[in-house]
Amino acid sequence: MATVEVTQHDVGVIFADNVDADDLSEHDMNDVTEVLFLMRKIGDDDLIVVGTGLVVDAATREIGYSSQEEDLHTAGYFYQAWQLTFTTGEVYTFRPDDGGYNIVHVLADLGP
Repeated sequence: MATVEVTQHDVGVIFADNVDADDLSEHDMNDVTEVLFLMRKIGDDDLIVVGTGLVVDAATREIGYSSQEEDLHTAGYFYQAWQLTFTTGEVYTFRPDDGGYNIVHVLADLGP
């Protein structure tokens, strides 16, 4: 589990992870058709961010997402995970190696 701190309203923050090869079983990163960045505010099941990410490097199993304007509107702590869809139609939700969620801490913006 990793903790990332970002500032409220920032755009273009790069989130990245490497998928553990053991988690892929028979799949190959070249077979990924969709990468979703998932973020849910801790304690608020209604506040969910879903964004379309990408495979940055199939050989190293790196996936990434660049935040959009609406993603970081709310300050607080969020759980973060990834969802991969493969050419077979199978869907895999990826969390860090220890099985927990990444934590994103969106710091309140000090300016207008």
